[in-house]
This record gives sequence, C-alpha cells and structure tokens, in this order.
Amino acid sequence: MRGKATVTNGSSLKEVQQAEGAILVTQDGSLMPLHYGDPHQEYLAVRNGAGLLDFSHWGKITITGPDRKPFLHGLVTNEVKNLSRGQGNYSLFLTPQGKIQADLWVYDRGEDLLLITYGNLRKILAEGLEKYLIMDDAEVHDHSGNLLLFSIQGLQSEECLARVVGHDHLPGDEYGLSEITLGEESSPLCIMRVSHTGKPGFDCLIPPQQGVEFWTKLIAAGARPVGLHALDVLRIEAGIPLRGRDLDDRVIPQEAGLHKALSFTKGCYVGQEVVARLHFRGHVNRELTGFVLKTEDLPQETVKLWHGGKEVGAITSACFSYTRGEIIGLGFLRSKLRQKGTVTTALEAGREFAAVVDELPLVK
Repeated sequence: MRGKATVTNGSSLKEVQQAEGAILVTQDGSLMPLHYGDPHQEYLAVRNGAGLLDFSHWGKITITGPDRKPFLHGLVTNEVKNLSRGQGNYSLFLTPQGKIQADLWVYDRGEDLLLITYGNLRKILAEGLEKYLIMDDAEVHDHSGNLLLFSIQGLQSEECLARVVGHDHLPGDEYGLSEITLGEESSPLCIMRVSHTGKPGFDCLIPPQQGVEFWTKLIAAGARPVGLHALDVLRIEAGIPLRGRDLDDRVIPQEAGLHKALSFTKGCYVGQEVVARLHFRGHVNRELTGFVLKTEDLPQETVKLWHGGKEVGAITSACFSYTRGEIIGLGFLRSKLRQKGTVTTALEAGREFAAVVDELPLVK
C-alpha cells in the first residue's frame, strides 16, 4: 500500500519519497528509491499510464566555449556539429580500440552542450573528456551533484507532464529539448523527450530548490512513483543494454545493437576506425540476445552459456517479467546461434538450466 506524501515547507525530496512508501538503496553513491512497496503496480504504471522515476544520481555534464561542438564531435560516435538548439541524440564514448566506455545523451542548449549519462559513468565520461582537452577553447563542467533529474515514462507520460507544464512546452521530436520557466522566480527547467523503458517518456532537469514542488505536481497530475526495480524489468523487456551490467569496455557498439548511436558520415572520432571497418567490411561474431530462462531462481551474476560442448556466450541481466510470467534475460551469444528457439545451457554455481533464444524486444 502506497503512503500519501505530506509536503511541508523545508521537506526534502527523500522525505517526500519515503512518505510515498519508498524503500531507499544506495545507487552510485546516492540514496535512490528501489521501490515504493509494490514493484508490480509501479511496472504497470509505466506500461499503462505514467511512472515517475528519480534519476538524480545520473551524471549531468556541460561543455562550454567556442570550440565545444568540434571538440565533442571528434570524441563521440554520433553527430554533434549539425545539432541545432533544442536538438539532441544518443551517442557513445569509445576507447581508441572501439570498445564502449560510456553511453550518453547529447543536447544542444545554444550556449552549451548538455550531456546526460548514467551515474556510474559520470566520472569515466568527465575525466575522459578532460583528457582530450588540449588545444580546444572549451571547458567541461560536472553539475551532477547540483541538479535533479526526474523521468516520466509510460503511455500517458506526455498527457501527465502537459498538465504541469503545458503541451506547448514539450519537445516534439525524439531527443528534442525545451527550456521553460515555471513562475517568475523559478530557474529554467530542461525537458527532453527520451525513452528509457521502451515506452514514451521525458527527462526533466531541475534545480534542487524546485524538486519537491515539481515532484508533487507530477504526482498530482497522475504520475505514480516508480523505483529502480520496476525500471530494470522494463528495460530488460525492451532489450535495452545497461553499461556496468551488459556493456563494458570489451563490447563494440555493433555487438550491442546500438546502431542508432552511430554516424558513418560525420568523419573521425575516437574509436571510429574499428567501428567503420566492422560496418563496411566485417561482421560481429557475437550479438546482444534475448533469452527465456527455464529456472525458478534468478541468476545472481553473469552466467556462462554452453552449446554443443562449447562456451558460446553469457547471460548478463535477468529479471522476472510481469507480462510474460517467466524469467527472461539479456546477454551475448554467438551470432550463428541467435535464431529464435535455439536452446543453450546456462551454468551457475553448480546448477544448470536452459536458456532459450527469443526475439528482442522480449515484450512487444
């Protein structure tokens, strides 16, 4: 049963979340809601309505200076130079060997470039960008601890957010950004259209002094608070790989199916030679794959997969799917075995179970 938030002058966001029933856990050095007492209902809120997530532990980095666009353009995998104010995209920051260091969302705010990334990648990205700052007239600023980030995800997310800010203030295109001011004394808010669950959604970048008010307005407009547990189920069902779980610095973008993050017309960037060579003249030997796991117990760690007496891949993420009523997972598998219905054997701590290949997304 959810609690009912009581807001008083001076209430902190965590107090408001706990009044809603939040169970807090430490995520990337910050206390974040794992769930609000009923992860299944939180999951359904995103599937059928609007779910409100706190992503304030994520990284928020800006790049300023006259050379900010050519500087970042030469470092990430997607287009930067041709972005106009209010436009953005999903991109990757690679090693010189073409392996994934971080994934990020890039937005052009006119006076600067705004980069959003996962909390565990903030330091990797900020320090990686600083390393390449040599002759460019640009500066990297890490605002991660100074700004809140809320995400409204779900079929009714647009209607819910519009009740608070108005339809005219919502960006229309995917990865579009709008800046608005609520009230004469309010600091500007940034709203970005982006999905993290396979359902429509928006991220909202908010000054901390406005966090409690904005959070409670969204709940009053019909959003249900959602924790990290339900988010993980949704992203696995949608086939979205997560850096630190599914992605690491041994994975090439094409292996993870992250083609939307790649431009093959923008010119050189760090790791570009490997990515381009693979695109134009090669093929990957393993690929991100969806699985149905024939077990009643969730795997507790990465599980190796075997087929025909050979190791052929691994399960990297798993969850119980509320929609399918069974345990599903993401992982990497040799490309020649990725046909739907292929049965592999998963081995974990002395037990074995079948991992059956299924199509992504795992829930349509």
